[in-house]
Amino acid sequence: SIRSGEREASALWVSTRSSVPEAQKRISGNPVLRRYRDGPVLMSPARRLLVLRFAAWLCVALIAYLSLIPRNMEVRTSLLPGLEHVLAYGGTAGFMVLAYPGRPTWLIIGALCAYSGLMEFLQILSAGRHPGLDGALWSSAGAIMGGLSIAPYRRRPDPKPNEQNRDDGDGHQDRDEHAGT
Repeated sequence: SIRSGEREASALWVSTRSSVPEAQKRISGNPVLRRYRDGPVLMSPARRLLVLRFAAWLCVALIAYLSLIPRNMEVRTSLLPGLEHVLAYGGTAGFMVLAYPGRPTWLIIGALCAYSGLMEFLQILSAGRHPGLDGALWSSAGAIMGGLSIAPYRRRPDPKPNEQNRDDGDGHQDRDEHAGT
């Protein structure tokens, strides 16, 4: 089973570091163990995306809550309000960019910029809160900085097969006959 293979892989990981040829042969012949050849895998890619998406949407919900609570319930930090906006939206953008590697970075940043404007506008409905263009601008700046700083580190999904360059199984790339017409 996979679980027993994972336990065996973690036990063999130490022995492969001491270059035991038998253990290396066992690892190369077992696909479950082969995953662990370079060290233990902490999380599968699917689970990693799930955790990142949960964290990203939790940040979005937290921003909505903190943006719309009444002024008397608000708790401020010692940071400048603009810097609070930059950090909140920068972190959220970073999580979003990592959580959705198939989406363009500009789309995620643009959506968070629009969201910041919406949150500022909705402060009209909250007692003691006043919307301001400066809050939306600070938030948008944070989304831009957070998204662009994390974008180079995200993992891209595997490319989908291109219809114009198909491999028919013989090892040769075949051009689609109707691609040029």
